[in-house]
Amino acid sequence: MKYGLDVNEKNILDEIINYIKDSGDFMVNLSEEDVDYNKNINYGKILRKKVLKSNVTNIDIYFKIEFVDKIDGIYIYYSPNEKIEEVIKSSIGKLIKESVLIEKKEGENLYLLKNINALGIVLKIPERLIEKVEIITIKEILKDLKEL
Repeated sequence: MKYGLDVNEKNILDEIINYIKDSGDFMVNLSEEDVDYNKNINYGKILRKKVLKSNVTNIDIYFKIEFVDKIDGIYIYYSPNEKIEEVIKSSIGKLIKESVLIEKKEGENLYLLKNINALGIVLKIPERLIEKVEIITIKEILKDLKEL
């Protein structure tokens, strides 16, 4: 299995990378270091670069966690796929030990999910919840995605 990882929090990214390596799988790091997603940037150029890198390396699953400061709840976008929906339903409630709004949507209109030639999940999480994210649940999600 080859994961395309796109995480804008270094400690969480490092934990996920180590987990994938230990499980014998492969990953392509699509994360942009030193990019503040909350400021004005050429976001289109970054997205095109991620799509190109994902498609050239033939990833199997695109998995993005983006911590954003101006949202109140967790937003989950995913490729339209019955098994991905099952993974989201079974795991997402355990992602954060705090009562928070969780909104799920098929991401067919999201540029990355629309243009990457792989199934994918994008999690947008409020920055204030970084410390409350359960890494073990992220690992479970990745394990479940491997079985697709």
